Amino acid sequence: MAVEGAYAVPRGRLAGAQNKPWAVASIERTYDSNDRRISAASAFLIDEVRALPNLEVRPMSKVLRVVVEDKEGDKVATGIVYRDVNTGVEYEVKARKEVILSLGAVFTPWMLMLSGIGPEEELNEKNIPVHVPLTGVGKNFQNHLLVALNVGGPAEVLKDKCSPSPDLCWTDTTVHTFSSQSSPEEGDDSDITMYTLVAAYDPVYDRSVFGLEVMVGGKVKSKGSVHLASSSADDYPSIRPGYYQGEGVADLDVLTEGYKIFKEQWLSRMGPEYYIIDPAEDVPFADHAKAKAGSHWHYAGTCKMADESDPLGVVDERLHVRGVRGLRVADMSVMPVEPNMHTQALAMAIGYRAASLFVEDA
Repeated sequence: MAVEGAYAVPRGRLAGAQNKPWAVASIERTYDSNDRRISAASAFLIDEVRALPNLEVRPMSKVLRVVVEDKEGDKVATGIVYRDVNTGVEYEVKARKEVILSLGAVFTPWMLMLSGIGPEEELNEKNIPVHVPLTGVGKNFQNHLLVALNVGGPAEVLKDKCSPSPDLCWTDTTVHTFSSQSSPEEGDDSDITMYTLVAAYDPVYDRSVFGLEVMVGGKVKSKGSVHLASSSADDYPSIRPGYYQGEGVADLDVLTEGYKIFKEQWLSRMGPEYYIIDPAEDVPFADHAKAKAGSHWHYAGTCKMADESDPLGVVDERLHVRGVRGLRVADMSVMPVEPNMHTQALAMAIGYRAASLFVEDA
């Protein structure tokens, strides 16, 4: 997936051992040859690609459903229905070969359910005709769960470098990953991620403030689900993240271990002039983690790839949706488990692989 004129800027070193840094690095940022940040769109939808005769991009278009028809006893995806957001006019587009959904781990299962593919009971509740009953659609929702921390320090550190809020001074983000002691039976793979995020000078209290986060980077146990709000594509789906529920209580143990490591290995080395602002000293960390659980929107798992024996499986190893011909999914929803990494590169890799599979099967 090389992009001409782009280069990566990584920095880091490996350390290893339980409860000690597994890896320390600055977050990798990708720039073009003019030092501008590039996105998936700017990297792949370059002028030469947009000029291809077999590609048409229609912005301001909202997909309403996948069209599923009965053909010779099979369910077949034959196209989509979408609405022009500017005019309100609806159109049906026919697929000559296949329909590929790539809406992400929240909106792909939602679109499948709106199209009659999903848990039968939920579709019946919303009066949506059931084309293919698939229990796993919308289930197995996973995410990198995090908790924010704020640290105060001497004013002179940032007073002349950053403006007061809301103009924040972004730091050179440094990431540290650790292996916790909360689940040693699963090996030494890192499951705690800590990183500095932003910094600012606070004129009210004449202090420097640093924003950090502790995150469950791997072995995520909390699992939730995505559901229909109604039978209309105008009503966005509801997300039940399931944080700390069931086996997910282990995520709270990992975050608590991360907070302990932060105090013992970070804060203690910064000097007595640095102190924790949030959580407050009289607030147990578990209460803070429950009240202020956050997310980096690394959603995954809601159209799980699995074999036929798994009742929650939605797609096969070639990304075909079970029980429907001509329909594939190509986004993070197909991942059976939340990866121990930022999901951006993996999402691109899934798209790249989907394109290869499509060509192979053409």
